[in-house]
Amino acid sequence: MRVLCLRSRVRRATSLTLPSRHLTDRSTQVEQEPQLTFRGHSGAVTCVVFHPSRDVVYSGSLDATVRAWKVPAGAEHSLYSPHDASLSLGVLVGHTDGVWGLAVVGAEGQRRLVSASADGTVKVWDAEKPSPPLLLSWGYDGLETSGSAEAASDEAKPVPTSVCAVGSDASLVAVAYTNSVVKLFDASSGEEVRQLETDGSYGTTSPPRSWTVLACELTLPIVHRGPRCRRHAA
Repeated sequence: MRVLCLRSRVRRATSLTLPSRHLTDRSTQVEQEPQLTFRGHSGAVTCVVFHPSRDVVYSGSLDATVRAWKVPAGAEHSLYSPHDASLSLGVLVGHTDGVWGLAVVGAEGQRRLVSASADGTVKVWDAEKPSPPLLLSWGYDGLETSGSAEAASDEAKPVPTSVCAVGSDASLVAVAYTNSVVKLFDASSGEEVRQLETDGSYGTTSPPRSWTVLACELTLPIVHRGPRCRRHAA
């Protein structure tokens, strides 16, 4: 199992640390030792996700960017390896505000990286490319067009706070919003497939703001939603 730690340095670029594979032994309280540190973001790192079939990790940040990093093989580094700029695979530019969530969806050979941002959009990138190009972008009401972006600016819409891959269907991504609504989208087309049931007091476009985090089962059609843990059938 691979674990990532987020570290923020005052007045310096935020860094991303990959700890040792020897995880903490709770019985002895041995601390994990860092293997690698990736540096490049100019704002706090808010989310990370591994590519499931490649040695690549993606990080999202308050600097409105997503970065792709190469994870070298164990023989290529040791504990406390110095920062290596060559491990940076690229910067994904497209969001205009902080990136809150990342997920990798799709079948083998058709992987897509999905990012959710405080700018109100969900964006889909081609995760089969070393530096993933942008494929799709949608807002709360669906796919963006030249006219829809202007219309959206006239009315505040719920903002995505979290995304996760639906384990039972490789084509779907679950997106949570600040109005506690959770929607399922087809990551290849941006089409809204379903809206999951929510509390009766929510579900409109302008309820009290809330921070919703998602966790999806790896093989079951189940989505967990917080901060109050609720389970939904996907």
